Amino acid sequence: MFLIVGVSQVAAHGGRLDSDGGHYNRKTGKYHTHRGESSFGSIALIAIGGIFLYGMCKSKDK
Repeated sequence: MFLIVGVSQVAAHGGRLDSDGGHYNRKTGKYHTHRGESSFGSIALIAIGGIFLYGMCKSKDK
């Protein structure tokens, strides 16, 4: 049995965010954002996994 779970990267720091939800890294000079994309994909993956596991359990009951 396989279980696939999507996990997004989380990194906390005290840097302030601009109106786009990001800022420049002082060390590298690169811009990055902290507002992730929609978590719909992760939710859908978990829901599909739950339906699959439910079906597996029901088939064992018969």
